[in-house]
Amino acid sequence: MSDWNGFWSRQRPRLFFGLLCLAGAVALARVAMIVQKLDPWQAFWAVFFASLFLIWAVVATFLAQDRLREVVSSENIEARLNEWFLTFRFANQKLADSANHRFAYRVTAPDGQVIIIARPATLDNYLRYRTDVTILDRHRRILNDLGESGRKRFMTEYTAECAKARVHVTSARALPFTVRLERILPITRHLNAGDLWKALEAMQQDVVIAVTQIDLCVARVTESPSRTPLEIFSSRSSAASEAESATGEAAS
Repeated sequence: MSDWNGFWSRQRPRLFFGLLCLAGAVALARVAMIVQKLDPWQAFWAVFFASLFLIWAVVATFLAQDRLREVVSSENIEARLNEWFLTFRFANQKLADSANHRFAYRVTAPDGQVIIIARPATLDNYLRYRTDVTILDRHRRILNDLGESGRKRFMTEYTAECAKARVHVTSARALPFTVRLERILPITRHLNAGDLWKALEAMQQDVVIAVTQIDLCVARVTESPSRTPLEIFSSRSSAASEAESATGEAAS
């Protein structure tokens, strides 16, 4: 829906201009008909060809604008990002220069989540989207009570579950306070404002998954504090085998 709204907002002025030009062509043809005292059939063809030519001119101009528009590149990506921030009215702030990135912006997504968009110095043709997920107080207390070994077991399960959901957890050193999520996307010549919106939506979805998995993994670890991840995996495998055997017996 957001893609359609963005497309319509861009095309609305062009559509209005085209209709205005079409009305002007009809009016001019009508004036020519009156001045030249054309027959009705001649007036019809005059209006038809004038309108056809004008419609062609408008369509050709529109296609030429899209083709001649400057493509996105590593050199102009920062300027394009600023244009897209203005298009979506995202609150943003450019961060201080660093040896780690060419540029970096602190962007506030529609749901209030703060996301850092940067062009890494080591990945010149990519954009890195990064955000930190704050651990809830109730989870923080439980993780503190688990101790170092318990947090390690938690992280083993947590990173595995996030990997299954294709959520890239790059750092959890600050546990039990924050977890860092990251996405890296290439800078292509066809990159546009819609791609920026989709990337931010994907990051927001990653945050939801990350928070949900924290809740599930904390509950799982606290239910079996003395079991290692290998034991948990073995028990799940045996349970799955038993379920398959039961299904086979029922089928036979």
